[in-house]
Amino acid sequence: MSESNENLRRELSGLQLFAIAVGVIGALAAGYGWTQEPDRFWRAYLHSFFFWLAPTTGCLGLYMLHQLTGGRWGSSIRRSLEAGMRMLPLMALLFVPVLLRLPDYYPWAKHGALEHDPVLEHKAGWLNHDFFIVRALLYFVIWYVLAGVMLRVSARRDQGDLAAGATARLTSGPGVLLFALTVTFAAFDWAMSLEPKWFSTMYGPIFLVGGALQTMCMCIVFSAWLRKRAPFTQVLTPARFHDLGTLSFAMVLLWAYTQFSQYLIIWSGNLNEETPWVHVRTSNSWRTLAYFLVVFHFAVPFFLMLFRKHKQHAQILAGIAGLLIVMRFLDLYWYIGPAFEPHGFTVHWIDLVVPCAMGGFWGALFLRSLKNKPFVSEQDLELSGSLQHAHH
Repeated sequence: MSESNENLRRELSGLQLFAIAVGVIGALAAGYGWTQEPDRFWRAYLHSFFFWLAPTTGCLGLYMLHQLTGGRWGSSIRRSLEAGMRMLPLMALLFVPVLLRLPDYYPWAKHGALEHDPVLEHKAGWLNHDFFIVRALLYFVIWYVLAGVMLRVSARRDQGDLAAGATARLTSGPGVLLFALTVTFAAFDWAMSLEPKWFSTMYGPIFLVGGALQTMCMCIVFSAWLRKRAPFTQVLTPARFHDLGTLSFAMVLLWAYTQFSQYLIIWSGNLNEETPWVHVRTSNSWRTLAYFLVVFHFAVPFFLMLFRKHKQHAQILAGIAGLLIVMRFLDLYWYIGPAFEPHGFTVHWIDLVVPCAMGGFWGALFLRSLKNKPFVSEQDLELSGSLQHAHH
């Protein structure tokens, strides 16, 4: 077992070096883009931040959800979820440039924005510079504390503490509620207030579901790579991939439900405060992207994951998950981009190199965290069914 662990650590170190290279090259290219088109760079930076924040918070949310519900699916991706949670300090650091450039992103933060706008003046009690920063700090503190509790409980469980499971469940109950509230309000603050005169009660659930789906898909892709490497060969079985695929299928349906619900509410209400947001995103080139998302974020994955064999086959499921990760990137762009380009989007190389730079460093730290901890515990094997199978 120790030899196989060392072999895997060497392979993970190789992946880590590759991720660092991607991060450095991306950062150099992004730096050049910043000197040429700073406005485009900062827009891409915000989009990239949202894209990599999703799996970071998503790992925490799914981990606590598994503590409450149980199921063998969680034991197979437990280490990936724990490594993802440890990226919260990195994301907090990456959010600092956004806080330093609030007027460049948010209309309500511009100097004199409230003087001749009664709507923004009415919302000034919530949308103001100081309170915005305080709330952002509060969100990260809550996430960090919850992640810290989960990681400490996990360490106790690895050491054979039988009471650790009860502690995890006891904490995860209120933790899930607190997590859902903070992610919802973070979505309101950081994304919806880019267009502060518009509002939607479905906005928070859409970001929650999207983040959970992106997290699950990333875990599937990484697990497909791990499945042929000891000691994960005992945990990542076709049955576990079927479980992960079934959960992803449910999340795709839930994503479609929340998106359609938001559209239906706005369409049926037909209010002047709500319809312009949809009109912009269903006009010009944004409409093409909207149709593209309907087909490849919902219809195609829905059809492919109807088949049991696709969910049990790791490579096929990883391909579907990879498609959904790309669609998550485009979906976030569809939500955020029109705040800066209402008349249609343009494809620019800066929009690609900035997320590559951020993702390279995120991935390097993720792999470092993963390889420095035990890969599989005896409890993981027991929960995954490997020990029971071996006994038979």
